[in-house]
Amino acid sequence: MRHPDYPFWSCISLVVLLLPAPWHWKARNAPLVCLIGWLWLTHFVTLVNTLVWADNFADSAPIWCDISARIVMLLLYTVPLCSLAQMRRLASVASPRRKLVLDQPRKRYRYAEELFLCVVCPLLMLPVNYTVQGHRYDIAETWGPMIPSVISWPTIVIRFILPTLIACASLFYAALAMRWFFVRRAQFRSILSGSGLTTGVYLRLLGLAITDSILLMFGTVFNLLILFVVHGADIQPTSSWDSIHSNFGLVSQFPEEMFNTTVTVDVPFYLAVLYAISVFAFFSFGEDAVGQYLKVWRFIKRALNVRQKEAVDIPTLGSTIVTLTGAAWEEGPQIDRRVSKDDRHSEFSHVGSGIAVTVERSVV
Repeated sequence: MRHPDYPFWSCISLVVLLLPAPWHWKARNAPLVCLIGWLWLTHFVTLVNTLVWADNFADSAPIWCDISARIVMLLLYTVPLCSLAQMRRLASVASPRRKLVLDQPRKRYRYAEELFLCVVCPLLMLPVNYTVQGHRYDIAETWGPMIPSVISWPTIVIRFILPTLIACASLFYAALAMRWFFVRRAQFRSILSGSGLTTGVYLRLLGLAITDSILLMFGTVFNLLILFVVHGADIQPTSSWDSIHSNFGLVSQFPEEMFNTTVTVDVPFYLAVLYAISVFAFFSFGEDAVGQYLKVWRFIKRALNVRQKEAVDIPTLGSTIVTLTGAAWEEGPQIDRRVSKDDRHSEFSHVGSGIAVTVERSVV
């Protein structure tokens, strides 16, 4: 295996994405749950591909190649669309035109709108990308199957400009949400009371969407520059549908030695890892996440029947009063720590007798 770091980072991403997922599922944060789901699916596919095609480029699983290559390709759209849905929600929550409490029909409409942006819209991009797909798929050694495309103006619009525009729209709503936060900061806690969000979660969601949008824009512009500046690709004319799909059943296979540079493939892979790490960084160390970890830990202790050791009554250093009355005399002296200095004389009158005991620690 030439690149053992690829499966390693995919495994790390799969684990860290699951940590904040239960809390956001419970909070019904549809955009972030969808983002975690898409990222988890992408890293699962990447893990399988980097293991299966680690040292070969054989066309050994055609159906899997068709499905997995499209899942990885959809990450171009799932990340900005989920961020856009999240930022639209935050801007709506902080807007002065919003009602403090939403009724059930409005909540259902909001969920339907978010699911449309986060699930339906990415799936609609599959037939759109088919229009610029030159042949069935490519298989590259180490990385596995990938969706090819004809270098044309429609390809530039669909693969590069459209994701960037969606990311820009997400940043616009993020700026709007940030503006409402600073304008209405004094009463912001009461504003969020009916939304199921706290100020900390609101700001973390804002930071995550901004980070993801900036990362996606960087990756898109970087790959575009690599394509035309490094590889010197020429824009091909697209005269007709038949000219693009004339040899659609072709499966191209490439050994790693044929790549002049692996940056074109490395950048999308590590960007997906950064998306997962950003979700972990923003939502795995907050109070809500720590509370969930403690609940899981208590559940594990109950399942394993782990009991805490009983606390040992260790006398404190200093002076205290030992009461010797009744059964206490027979059972032995017991320490009464409730007696303060001011109440020692009154304690003698109640219990009748007492002994002042000094507990010291000797150091040898």
